[in-house]
Parts: sequence; structure tokens; C-alpha cells
Amino acid sequence: MEYKQYETREEYKNRQINASVNKSSYCKTSYRDVHRYLEIIRSNKREYSEQLKIGPVVCLGVRNGREVDLFRVALLSGWLRRQLVHCLEQKWHGFNPRIPLIESVGRSEYRNLSDKSCVGVEINPLVRRPDIWSGSFDELPEEWEQKFDVAFSNAFDHSFDALKTAESWCQILRPGGYLVIQFPERQTPSPLDPVGSLTVEDFGKLFPGEIVYFHARGSNWKYTEYIFRMCT
Repeated sequence: MEYKQYETREEYKNRQINASVNKSSYCKTSYRDVHRYLEIIRSNKREYSEQLKIGPVVCLGVRNGREVDLFRVALLSGWLRRQLVHCLEQKWHGFNPRIPLIESVGRSEYRNLSDKSCVGVEINPLVRRPDIWSGSFDELPEEWEQKFDVAFSNAFDHSFDALKTAESWCQILRPGGYLVIQFPERQTPSPLDPVGSLTVEDFGKLFPGEIVYFHARGSNWKYTEYIFRMCT
């Protein structure tokens, strides 16, 4: 694992906010990715003879927030809506909906979490949605401790401090909860992406628990995929 060190925390935040503004149309996660992750989690729950209910869910470092919409649609919508979201998805600067309204209906309130909530975290204060908390994903609200069944992110490489970020993410997951990570394979650190060159062994040290799923360059964006089940 390699790091790009910043002189100050403020320098880091400003760079990440500027990047989020410039790439606000990007979503590197597809509906197919989310659907597959949920099926893997359900299969793992069956192995533990647990209820298949999943939620609440939090997505960390979401830019425009589409990942939150995808999880909500995949978990809570009927067959027809799920099929529409899947079929109307287009790949252009990431994965985006041809008809955004279909995905936006029924968003959660991050201030009022329930087992059916799907919410997000974004450092860019210009992203204003009722289901997105504005702030850094390594400085999460204290009241979120052990609140979530699933946490998802493809932004771990944007961490200011990988150890602090990992600790923060573990704290918000319930015992037996799941962490889903997409990570760019063999990425070297840069001013925008301070964390790079992580191996499976590195992730295993950062996130204590069982590695439920690993697929090198397996996502639709060719990111390497990890699913961890946190220690109970």
C-alpha cells in the first residue's frame, strides 16, 4: 500500500471538493454491479441462516449520488422499475440514467434512518439531496455507529488516511454487516487519489472480518471488487 501525503487536511478537502464538482456527472457503478452485490450478500446470509432483509445501506463518496439511487431501486422497487433502470442505463462518462426521474422517486432522509433507508455521504457541499449527508467519509456522524447493514464505496483511493477511513467505515457497520468496495487495480497514488497499490492482503488487514467475495477487475468499470463481512 502506498500513500500520497498532503501538507494539510484543508488542502486535501479542497482538492477533493474541486474534483467532485468537475466530475459530478460520473457514476462508475452500474445497476448490474449493485444487483450482483446484493445477491452475493443474500447468499452469504443464507449460509449463516440469517434473514435476507438488507438495510439500511450507506454509500460513501458518492459525487452525484447515483449509487444511493441504485441500491434503493434494487432493494425496494418492484420488478418493472428495476428492469427500467437496468434497461435505460447508458454508459457515457460513467453509468447514467436516460430518464433520471425513474431512479429519483422515493429517496430516503439521512436524518431519519430506518431499516429501509439508503443514504450517501459526499464531501462536496453543493450536492444537496435529502438522502446525502454532506461531509468527509472519514468524519462520520457519531450517531451512525453500528447503524448500517451494508456500506458501499468506490472512493477508498481518495482517503486522506487509509487507516482512519477504514476505522470510520467499520464503526458504522453493524456486527455481521457487509462492506462492498470497488478499487482501481494497480493504481499508483496521486494528489487526487492519495491511496494506491493495495493488495488483497492490505484490504484484509484494514477491514477485519471474512472476505466474502473478490473479483479482480470484475465491475462494469473494471474495478476490482471486494465484499467483507464484518466480525460479529
